[in-house]
Amino acid sequence: MKKDVEIIPFQKKHTALWESIVAESNNGTIYHSQSFLNYHPKGRFHNFHHLISLKGRTCCVIPGAIIQSDAGKTFSSYPGASFGGFVVPEDFGLLEVDQIIVSFLDYLKAEGFKRAEITLPPVFCSRRQNNHADFFLSREGFGFKKREITSVITLRYPDGDILKTFSGSCRRAIKKSMAEGVDVRNDDSEHAYKNYYRILEQNLSLRHNVKPVHTVSEMMDIKHRFPDQVFLQAAYHQDKMIGGIWMIKVNRDASVAFYISHDQTYQHLRPVNLLYYETIRQAVSWGQTYYDLGLFTVNMQPNYGLGRFKENFGAQGMFRDYFRRDF
Repeated sequence: MKKDVEIIPFQKKHTALWESIVAESNNGTIYHSQSFLNYHPKGRFHNFHHLISLKGRTCCVIPGAIIQSDAGKTFSSYPGASFGGFVVPEDFGLLEVDQIIVSFLDYLKAEGFKRAEITLPPVFCSRRQNNHADFFLSREGFGFKKREITSVITLRYPDGDILKTFSGSCRRAIKKSMAEGVDVRNDDSEHAYKNYYRILEQNLSLRHNVKPVHTVSEMMDIKHRFPDQVFLQAAYHQDKMIGGIWMIKVNRDASVAFYISHDQTYQHLRPVNLLYYETIRQAVSWGQTYYDLGLFTVNMQPNYGLGRFKENFGAQGMFRDYFRRDF
């Protein structure tokens, strides 16, 4: 461990400091916040969160959990969130990132861990974009548990005309949806969440034979914890909800479209096209730079049809990396 680095196990008394480090950092996200990490019920994960101090300045955090198996202890950052990994300040360069990563890995080995799994925030979540952490994890023996591609729109519209950046078929679908009377509203009422969840369950069951990762109660709890960062954008036709996107502002610069879903009966009204358009407009109004429409791939298998659909809105693929190393 580097002598200038101190690894500090998280305690409840550190909560305010932790949250301020995430808020002021280069790459912190909603998924690194203690408020988000704590929505999980007690007992779901054995948390192993840490703050990191460099030369007396406590300025980094890494959320984590211990996963026990027959092979021993695994450190996972973070099993209950889309992203984990090291949160660092904007002024950190190569040397500082090298020091904290090497020190933390030495700490894990000293604590008897046999494996580490780290999901870094995608590069578009960083204010000053770099691949410092990726480099040093690779140098220290990490490989890819998997490497996915997520669909990201760079929100640059100099003349303010978003529609003209879409494909022709996409523009026609949006205009059709509007002409048919579909409208998109931010609706965070309990009634709306329950209606949306029914659509979501049906959609995921039909398309993928899976259930939502969250319960409707958990989704509403997260909304209450982050009233200014989490929004249900719902598509309505004649006052009936026919689709929705759970839109999450992950930090100052980026949002994620989560649980994109619609009632199959109303597919002909193209509610998803309109939902994407309206949520892109929302992200632009927030002054954000990136909007993640979700994965092009699942377990490294491309869904070309889904990819083409999202590319119609200007999305391009960017890495979402899952690192692993055995000690």
